[in-house]
Amino acid sequence: MKVHFLIIFIIIFSVCLLNASSEDYLKIKNSSDYYIGECVSSIKECVNDEQMQKTALSKMILQMQSTVKVDISDDQTERDGKIQGELRQTIAMSSQIKLTNFKYISYSDKNNKYMLAYMNKTAYKTWLDAESERIKSRMQEAIEKEDILGLGDIIPIYLNLYAQTLLIPQAIMYENKADLNLYLYDILYEYLKESRKRSNVQKPNPQTPDIYPVSFDVRYMQMPVNNVKLAFDSDKIYKVVVGGNAELYIDGHSSVQKKTEKVVMTYDTQLAELADNIKGILDEHPIIYTFNEDLDFSKLVKVDFEIIQDGAEVCLTPIASNISVNEIQWQFGDDSYPITETKPKYKYNKNGKYTVTLTINRAVSVSKVIVVNDNALIEKQEIIAQEKQPIVEKEKEIVLNLVDGLSDLLEFTEVDNAIQWLVNMKKDGRIIYGKRSNFQKTDQCYVLIFSPVSKEVLNIIGPGQDDCRMDLLKKVKIDDFENEIKGKGVIWIQFLD
Repeated sequence: MKVHFLIIFIIIFSVCLLNASSEDYLKIKNSSDYYIGECVSSIKECVNDEQMQKTALSKMILQMQSTVKVDISDDQTERDGKIQGELRQTIAMSSQIKLTNFKYISYSDKNNKYMLAYMNKTAYKTWLDAESERIKSRMQEAIEKEDILGLGDIIPIYLNLYAQTLLIPQAIMYENKADLNLYLYDILYEYLKESRKRSNVQKPNPQTPDIYPVSFDVRYMQMPVNNVKLAFDSDKIYKVVVGGNAELYIDGHSSVQKKTEKVVMTYDTQLAELADNIKGILDEHPIIYTFNEDLDFSKLVKVDFEIIQDGAEVCLTPIASNISVNEIQWQFGDDSYPITETKPKYKYNKNGKYTVTLTINRAVSVSKVIVVNDNALIEKQEIIAQEKQPIVEKEKEIVLNLVDGLSDLLEFTEVDNAIQWLVNMKKDGRIIYGKRSNFQKTDQCYVLIFSPVSKEVLNIIGPGQDDCRMDLLKKVKIDDFENEIKGKGVIWIQFLD
């Protein structure tokens, strides 16, 4: 009888204890005085108390962060605008909060186990205030050291303090500054901005002539700046060396003139002696200073050419260093077309003074003046004019009588008017015209030659083999037909019966 009574007493006592624990649990959970985090697990899952405590604590921290996030967002929006506010929200949500004075309470029923982590909001505010005071004290010590050592040596300390202010999810009032975090940011940003930079373009690597190294000497108060990373805001970066002396390799393939590149200067957290959690925050929210730098690659590029002259004929050889030659163009100073051969030979038809120009990659040009004074050319032209004049007149007269319409073509002095006449004649089925490759029997074609520059009709050459064609305008025999048309505008014409 006594045994049964004892069992009944124990059961009643346990139920009373359970109800009392449940009441305390719900009282804390429903109170507005605490930050809370709850974990509920089924009895069947057999989750131990330590696992449930960790889950409950993480939920409590998330609740604290989300609450603090709203407060900081409102504060930042009023002071610095929406964008700054959103940034601080992100920082608050990712901060790492070291907590003390939090507690757990738990109870169980037939089906579930309940675990509650809770912390008094007043105690949490006390913790925040204590952390703020600690950081302000360290800030004062850093300022005193700066007066003795200078700003450059204190930058790592300021970086550390800046990261710590990010970990505290509230604005810290410091002297007359509303937010110590923003104050530190301004110090670090101005330090980067005032850092003196000197850049120069060095000679290219002879084995990779298109790659130009650009060195930067970054200094502050005559001292090298450390913990700084320098990079061009460009897709053409080959290597970056960080530190007080930075060297970057820029593709100078077409950079033969002065150009402006955007340069980014930022702290390299891998070089600074900072805690891992602080490095992580600075990597995610770096302090960056950008500036535009003029890079003059033209000083490195050398373009010249060699001339070997034999009377009216010249042989040209280009000389180019520190630039890859992708496109080359020669102009001879007469009415001829430009030539794109690398080492051309060219023969002038007339004596005179000519300016030869070499252009590489449509960017770099160099010019030289040559004088053609070939006595043999003068004598040859005089002999041809004297000896062949009657024959030319006779052949011209015969040709004019045999070909209907040629007399009209001989009257044109501008190539544009001549082309319009050719178009109309082709529509009437009286001629065909085009390039040399369009004709099988070129010996039956007339050749209209014009200046590509002035658009002036220079001559019209009659049919025949290349060694016995006649210039119908100048009334002379053409001794070198290929040289006559070289570098000029040419239209091949065949009259139809």
